[in-house]
Amino acid sequence: MTALRFYNSPLRNSMLDEMLNVLANNEISEKCACGCVAANISENEGAYRIDLSVPGFTREDIKINLEKNVLTIKSEKKSEEEEGKYLRREFTTADFERRFILPKHVDTDKISATAENGILGIVIPKKEQVVEKVTREISIQ
Repeated sequence: MTALRFYNSPLRNSMLDEMLNVLANNEISEKCACGCVAANISENEGAYRIDLSVPGFTREDIKINLEKNVLTIKSEKKSEEEEGKYLRREFTTADFERRFILPKHVDTDKISATAENGILGIVIPKKEQVVEKVTREISIQ
């Protein structure tokens, strides 16, 4: 008789947690040549904000598209040929693509983006929601 043992390594748990967080946050397919760009997502009363760490990329390198409530941020930076031979090259900028499913209660016509100091900031305003009035009794006169 063989005993089965399950080993829950911290690495395996963190990878599983990360995959579950991606699904829970409605984030869909990500594609990066050399690791994905880091993203911070915050929310306040009037808007959502996505900040992406994109050092080495210019505004012209990054394209932002919206199609059917899916916000796509991608870059296709051309490798620049430099003179000389590298003995070691550790930092490069790789192409990336991130996609986010937006909730239905956002105003897609007013999405704006800024790029400063290697941070791409995208502001996604919320639509003004109709507030339901409390039910009340109407008296008959």
